[in-house]
Amino acid sequence: MNGIKFKEISETKDVELICHSLNEANFDISLFNADGRSAHVILRKLVAANKSPEINQLFKNGLDIGRFGEAVLTNAFHYNNIKLAECFLSEQDCPTLNVLFLKRNYVNAREYLASAIVHKSNICLDFILSNIPALFREALSHAIVEGDTDIFEYVYRKRYLSINEITELFTQCAKEGALEVLLHLHSISRYVEFLKNPLDESFVVAAEHGQITVLEGLLSKGVSIDCSICLAGEVGRMATALTSAVNSNHSECVQFLISKEASLNKFNPIMEALDKGYLHIAEYLLKNGEPSEKTLKECWDFAIYSNDMKQVELLDDNSSLRRGTYAQILEASFKCGTNTISTILIPKVKVEPSCSESLYYACINNCLPSVEMLLQQGAKVLDSGVDACAITGAIDGENHSLLPLLLEHVSNEEIMQIQYYIHRTFPERAVYLDEFIQAKYLQQELEQNVSKLDENKKIKQYEHDAVNSL
Repeated sequence: MNGIKFKEISETKDVELICHSLNEANFDISLFNADGRSAHVILRKLVAANKSPEINQLFKNGLDIGRFGEAVLTNAFHYNNIKLAECFLSEQDCPTLNVLFLKRNYVNAREYLASAIVHKSNICLDFILSNIPALFREALSHAIVEGDTDIFEYVYRKRYLSINEITELFTQCAKEGALEVLLHLHSISRYVEFLKNPLDESFVVAAEHGQITVLEGLLSKGVSIDCSICLAGEVGRMATALTSAVNSNHSECVQFLISKEASLNKFNPIMEALDKGYLHIAEYLLKNGEPSEKTLKECWDFAIYSNDMKQVELLDDNSSLRRGTYAQILEASFKCGTNTISTILIPKVKVEPSCSESLYYACINNCLPSVEMLLQQGAKVLDSGVDACAITGAIDGENHSLLPLLLEHVSNEEIMQIQYYIHRTFPERAVYLDEFIQAKYLQQELEQNVSKLDENKKIKQYEHDAVNSL
């Protein structure tokens, strides 16, 4: 056979004709070396047709494995013909092949690695990993994604892993939802006794990524529903599975955890939902969980300091607190200047000494509706000392328009106490108070005079009626 005939063979689509020609007694193997381009075409067609015996025979007959062996493997992996690759690697042993494969196909090796794992080919795995050890961790990752415990263990046992690397594997298993691989890793890990609660961390990570199957599996293995971990890279910040699910907006995962009685009182997942703006999750937690008074107060405080009316309305519709707690929240709302929110809270507060302080802050912030509501409910203008009374608050906040209303709710004796304190503490502002007090006194004098006139009229009318009756 000459070179022209060899080229014609490479161009035919009839693979059986190619095999017949290669098996002829007069076939010269040197033709492959002479026409490399045609040789690669023939090898590609043989691989695509799964002609493993013919390919191996070519190399036995003297075909240069260092030059053409790589083409066989590359095409075998390309066509997903793992069996042919296994057969070829089993029968050929050439360091040159390894070196060339490593040098030219590092980029494609990742694809070949994934194919070898999918087809459970230990021979191909050994070949790829012996050429490119850097792909060891990637091989484990592929096994986790496939959920293949056998391949995972086969690769895992090829070299020792550090504690950090094992921890990363647990985390990846949880993220990918590879429950069986995760549990298998826990059973075979050499350093599992040195890891800090690997299943707890996997449980929280699984919740963060919405892997309910992993959550169910780990709960069945005795993991606590309220186990917590320290978040990586966030010193001092802890998380439970529920707070992680909330933080990642995995509603179904949140519902699953609540159905398993996850606590709302550990790291406050409701406040986490409010902070992220996930009001639908916050509403579900409020309606279906059992938050404590302390947890709810934290949520109210957060909503008030955020000055978010939607959050306040959500809490108002779906929670109930003691009146004393509402009083504390009301005081916080006035301190923050959230006047609109305070009008929601005032009807819930029982009139008690703490209300006078709320009235003080309402006057500082010039919230007339809140001042009127508190006074109607019986809050005292002067209850906890002159320095913290409502009139002092109005003067301190320079909200002098509130003074006439407040002066209506104090006695003359209390006015004297307040007037003395203001003259001593805010002498430059005392003039405003004096004007309103003077007006109050004049009003009182006028009312007294009117009352006396009315009384004199009544007396004269009585005398007139008595005279007429005689």
